[in-house]
Formats: sequence, structure tokens, C-alpha cells
Amino acid sequence: MFDEVIFTMFPDLILYPLWLAIAVLYPIFEALKAVNNKDSDKLRMWMFYLGGGCLLSLVWPVIEIVPYTVFAVLSSIGWYLDWYGEVQIAVAFLLVHPQQLYIKKVLEHVDNDQKMFMDKVGTPVMKAIDGAKLVVAAKFAGLTGGK
Repeated sequence: MFDEVIFTMFPDLILYPLWLAIAVLYPIFEALKAVNNKDSDKLRMWMFYLGGGCLLSLVWPVIEIVPYTVFAVLSSIGWYLDWYGEVQIAVAFLLVHPQQLYIKKVLEHVDNDQKMFMDKVGTPVMKAIDGAKLVVAAKFAGLTGGK
């Protein structure tokens, strides 16, 4: 019934160390270099990348189904290669490539849209946090007898 074989380009034993070097170790090295050179713009860019990577690693188990499904569909309709790991490495490489630095372009885009984002999202979130603080303070005051 299923006599077609799906081949992977490279084994994970090769892909993971390569991804680790490109997506994690190189940006950490560049951030440390920026600290040593006291270059606050580059340090901000690399901290943005590393912070975004940390945030993405927290939500990745939830959103991974989307790219995984795309590659599963592509491999089932005729592309008999599993390119999922290679594409992750390519995206990381594009973001941190020293001559292109797409992460810098992403950071500029975020900076330009920051005011709009704070107006639409930041203000309601801060109001919700302030309301939660009042509720917690009232509960805590009730537990301690108002002290």
C-alpha cells in the first residue's frame, strides 16, 4: 500500500549540533563580543534574538503543529524528503548571517511598530495587571486581617 519511502536529508545526529552552533552558540558569542566592545546597538540586537529564542522555545510545543503539518503534507503529496530540520537551520542561518542580519531588520520592524502595539495591547494588559494587583492585595489583606 505505502511502498514509497520518505528520505531525510541529513540525520538528526548531524542537524542538532549544526543548529546548536548556528542558532545558539554563534549569537551568544556575538553578544559577548558586543559586551566586550561596549557596542550597545549590537548587544540590543543579539539580546532581542536570544530573548525571542527563549520565548519561542516556551511556546514552540504549542505552535509546532503548524510547520510540522505543512511539511507532513508536502512530504505526502510528492516531495519525498523530510526537510523540517534543514528548514529550521536555514531560518536560523538567515536570521544571524553576518552580512544580512535579518534579525536586525526584524528588530527595526518591531521598533517601528512598538507604539501601535503598546496602544492596542500594552494598555489593556497593564489595566488587567493593575486590576489583578488590587484583587490580590484585597485577598492578601483579608488573609492577614488587614495588617
